[in-house]
Amino acid sequence: MQSNIIKAHLALFATHVIYAANHFIAKGIMPEKVNPNALVMFRVIGAGLLFWAIKYFIKERVAKKTFLNWRCVVYLELR
Repeated sequence: MQSNIIKAHLALFATHVIYAANHFIAKGIMPEKVNPNALVMFRVIGAGLLFWAIKYFIKERVAKKTFLNWRCVVYLELR
């Protein structure tokens, strides 16, 4: 129980550090060097690569029904 609480607090701390660094970096480079749309795209691609890398360390099975539901949601959002 104590170990889970420590892991949760470390994860929250890491999240806050990432948000703080992201804000600091974005505020410094956004208006002059990088277009805001490009910065958002870098963030999305970076997050996707990070989650893709983490996927190899955490093995979790997802039901095929869930993928079908996800595709339906994406289709309806893109319409």
